[in-house]
Amino acid sequence: MNTVTTKIQKVGARGQITLPKAWRDAHPGGLVRVKAARDVVEVVPVKATADDDVVWSATRDNGGKGIPVDDFVNMLDGIIASKR
Repeated sequence: MNTVTTKIQKVGARGQITLPKAWRDAHPGGLVRVKAARDVVEVVPVKATADDDVVWSATRDNGGKGIPVDDFVNMLDGIIASKR
């Protein structure tokens, strides 16, 4: 996908946007790196390898269901504490 497209898009109440279907199709896997700096947000597809630390996957860890943000933060706090 070498075409540059620009579209004004509404950000949902929970801060979500929908990535263009053509872009999603060109970058299967569902993992992205998000970099925010001032007024710019950059979304770059990434490929996970066996060496990557995937902290939590709704599909893998919870039957495809999300978890409350407080539970996720507590999980991250535990991981950080264990690495000290």
